[in-house]
Amino acid sequence: MVLFCRHIPVLCVLIALQVGAIQAQVFQNAAPELGITQTNWNGTYGAAVSTADWNNDGWPDLTLGSSNGLLRTWVNDQNGGFDLVTLPWQMASEVKAIVWLDLDNDGDDDLFVQEANGKCGLFKNEGLAFTDMTNAFGMGSGLPQDFTEAAGVSFGDMDNDGDLDLHLCRYLEFP
Repeated sequence: MVLFCRHIPVLCVLIALQVGAIQAQVFQNAAPELGITQTNWNGTYGAAVSTADWNNDGWPDLTLGSSNGLLRTWVNDQNGGFDLVTLPWQMASEVKAIVWLDLDNDGDDDLFVQEANGKCGLFKNEGLAFTDMTNAFGMGSGLPQDFTEAAGVSFGDMDNDGDLDLHLCRYLEFP
């Protein structure tokens, strides 16, 4: 204990020297200046967000999901702002996760959406249009086990076979 007490003055001096360098970060809502002005979807709330360059123009785009299943994407205008693009579908329940990834290895990002009700959506990027591949991948009726209360999704090659494996998570007890 004596050794510790001897070093307190040194510690106090070091802390005092650093106090001037400690500053709180200030964040400012830049959404309106970027063209992202939609703040309320008829009483719903934002439930998921993802960024990706899905139109392959070299600029990141923004996709948001809401509690009523609505998906919106804002395309980067390459001039410091974003333009709203309405996607041609709506999910059945709250969007819990949005993942853009190249599932078919064709060089563009495809869209995977996880819903709170356990269902998922998979949309193949065909350039500037999308094809709903949910049923083709066997996900149209939801997951085989009760997987409601979805909370997250990720992809990775867990078995080292060269293709992506799907990992889902929920926030209730495991099935």
